[in-house]
Amino acid sequence: MALGGLAPIIVFTFYKTFTNPFSSAVSALGPVQPVKIPLVPIPVYLDEKITGMQLDDYDRTITIDVMRDGVSAFERVSGDVVHLKFHAKKDSIVLTVLTALIDRIMKTFEENVVPKSDERNYSLTIFYDNIFILDASLEEFSTRLKEGTDLREFSFTFSKRSEKKTETSNPIANTAGTAAGPTRT
Repeated sequence: MALGGLAPIIVFTFYKTFTNPFSSAVSALGPVQPVKIPLVPIPVYLDEKITGMQLDDYDRTITIDVMRDGVSAFERVSGDVVHLKFHAKKDSIVLTVLTALIDRIMKTFEENVVPKSDERNYSLTIFYDNIFILDASLEEFSTRLKEGTDLREFSFTFSKRSEKKTETSNPIANTAGTAAGPTRT
């Protein structure tokens, strides 16, 4: 049990993008951007007593890239990955619902004729024990029948999406330095 008995919660949120028919025209304020509106979030509370789904194991891995340039070090989070592993009876209605939601996520990729890397038509929120991730993406979903039983093992792998990068028109000056101060290169 985690946090006083809370079970894993996965919240599926899908988005609908609306574009202005005159978006190609430039207004006085600049081009009109499409608007993304979240549809009703779908929370799935995976309590074993309610769903019959038992959490076997979970892992979280956070990877940080450290780049060194002389005396300077630059760090960035390159990955925050959560892996949840469950088992349930193979005729579980909750497993059927989860599979349908995963199919809906896959459909969001098919809806984009020319997918854009920054266009996100779904997001996931994962909460369990010491894990709380907003705006995660589904990295992997797998399921298999346990041989000789009526149980099915299934697992999810989620990864936290990186923030959208913003670029400035004034880049940072290329400087290197010592204890005496910066040296221009």
